[in-house]
Amino acid sequence: GNKYMTFQSAIDTHFIENSLTETKPTSGGKKKIVSSGTLCYRKGLDIFLELSTFFNDSNIEFIWLGKWPNNGYAELLKNKIDAGEFPNVQILDQLNHQEYYQTMQSADLFLSCSREESMGLVMMEAIYCGVPVLATDSGGSSLIVNDQNGKVCFDFRPETLSQEIQGLLNRPFEKLAMRKSISQYDGELEIQKLEIILSKI
Repeated sequence: GNKYMTFQSAIDTHFIENSLTETKPTSGGKKKIVSSGTLCYRKGLDIFLELSTFFNDSNIEFIWLGKWPNNGYAELLKNKIDAGEFPNVQILDQLNHQEYYQTMQSADLFLSCSREESMGLVMMEAIYCGVPVLATDSGGSSLIVNDQNGKVCFDFRPETLSQEIQGLLNRPFEKLAMRKSISQYDGELEIQKLEIILSKI
């Protein structure tokens, strides 16, 4: 028989479900664009910040969920944010798991500006929360993001990404179809596969 089985990255849909609120939290008329991950060059923090300046005169806010690393690159960008260069950007680095998923749920769009991404668990989490994804072509994004749940952009320039943001914000998405599009990445299914193998040992 087949001696090999593939295990893949997956999300804990049960935990996420229990963290979400019954109705989507509102943000006072503002559109909310969220990103997540360590605040670093590889994750495209500089692209995210520059992109936000295209919307300075709009009702769109940009929120990054993640921790600051202890290095010069992070310090430089942190100082620019603190100096008010990016007025519609918030960095939320003190959220617990439940607050993290509720903030994700409240977003109108999840933005991944990563230059390289092995898989992109945060994109799966956003999609499961019912939030469409705009992702740069970072490797892993093309395995997850499709017409059912968002769009992959092959151009990293902020002016191009800003146009894609406008397009996706005006497009309706169906939450059940979004969840179905990533159903193969459910952690419980991966655990069941492992249990089957262990039961045969």
